[in-house]
Amino acid sequence: PPTPEPLPEQPVAKKPTPPEPVIIAQPAPVVLPPAVPIPVVKPVTPPTIVTQKPIVPVVPPQPDLGESRVVEIPKEPAPPAVPPPPAAEEVSGIPLAFSFFGSNISMHYDEKMNISMGQPVDNQKISAYWKSMAQTDYKKLINQSLQYKDQLQLNDWGYFLFLNMTAENILNDSSDNDRNLLVWFMLTKSGYEAKIGFRDDLVTILLPASSKLFGRFYFSMEGKKFYAVAPSEKEQDLKKIFTYKASYPGSDKSMDFMVRSYPLLAGETSTKKLSFNYDGKEHVIAVQINQNNIPYFEYYPQTEVQIYADAPFPKWMENSMLTALLPLIKGKSEVDAVNLLLRFSQTAFEYKTDQDQFNREKFLFPEETVFYPYSDCEDRSIMFSYLVRNLLGLEVILLHYPNHIATAVLLKGQPVGDQVIVNDKHFTICDPTYINASIGKAMPQFRGVVPEVFTL
Repeated sequence: PPTPEPLPEQPVAKKPTPPEPVIIAQPAPVVLPPAVPIPVVKPVTPPTIVTQKPIVPVVPPQPDLGESRVVEIPKEPAPPAVPPPPAAEEVSGIPLAFSFFGSNISMHYDEKMNISMGQPVDNQKISAYWKSMAQTDYKKLINQSLQYKDQLQLNDWGYFLFLNMTAENILNDSSDNDRNLLVWFMLTKSGYEAKIGFRDDLVTILLPASSKLFGRFYFSMEGKKFYAVAPSEKEQDLKKIFTYKASYPGSDKSMDFMVRSYPLLAGETSTKKLSFNYDGKEHVIAVQINQNNIPYFEYYPQTEVQIYADAPFPKWMENSMLTALLPLIKGKSEVDAVNLLLRFSQTAFEYKTDQDQFNREKFLFPEETVFYPYSDCEDRSIMFSYLVRNLLGLEVILLHYPNHIATAVLLKGQPVGDQVIVNDKHFTICDPTYINASIGKAMPQFRGVVPEVFTL
């Protein structure tokens, strides 16, 4: 095969400046209405607040053909499971219809749920809001929402977005505070351990998560992190707010950001052509995507990279991309087949850092990688790991180096070149951002470095 032509080295992206710490103020106790269950707002000792720092990608350097290195690393635990949703009921009330990322939604709700709290926000108004909402026929709306959650295969993030759109359409032109209060109430009544942070002009939703979230304010209370979660990246000044420790009885679920089933959103697929060169031959494949999924995932809270890698392809993309690549690897040796998929992941997508493309850190699901004009190290590693596992049936791990993510593949044959050893298994390093480098070649600055390993 011809000698690879590496791309010139580019500067490394700078890490984003983390947000300012949040101070939890000492509020007065909430005055509770008689016999109405509401989380009690109690004084909270201000914890140390920090934000998780996302991975900032390293731009691909020139391949180095020096001596191979082998490092040994430990194993990572598996992610948790998600419980099934409760059943829904037949309903009556005010009709409610809206579009959820292209899917037509039709429900009914109690008109008494259209409540506006007004400003300034204080303990007494929140207590009164909860009492008024608890006296409505809210259960039927929640059951309808949970039914759509199941029908559209929404995970907890999708359900959060669904409740936000539901609240927006019930409340019409009401404030963000009113919407957040209604979403908080419905999340709590849906079994989530939702809390609110508030001050005289602001209400924000605080939620625990089963995985780390990056670039989000959070509060540590009794050993658990409560993240400030919103349906968009709209900035909120959270330098001083009130919150509370108590939880509503029976509402103890954390947000699970795993994507175990791809959302079934309406919409027609469009085609994007991807081209790459391997062994002197140009290949062009046509991949199907549903553009309604792009805004659904646009502000997905940045979480642990293995969550993106473990997410399934949507059927339309799986059928088009895998069907197109399968004939290209048929009859090839194991090493040659992995090299072809590696070259596809390295060169079929233009490179640009998240800061340059989105002005923020954003990990991409594979359908987003195909849709957006650019991608970086973790996006290509996610794509490559899926292709190798599903086309070749080989085990793949993700390698987290300082400011960089790569992969390693467990070959059935002998390992090649640079390797990492996990539980006595020799994985061959494959870097989808190391342009034109073959398998077994780690970037020079990471040779001999012990990376953090994410098992898939």
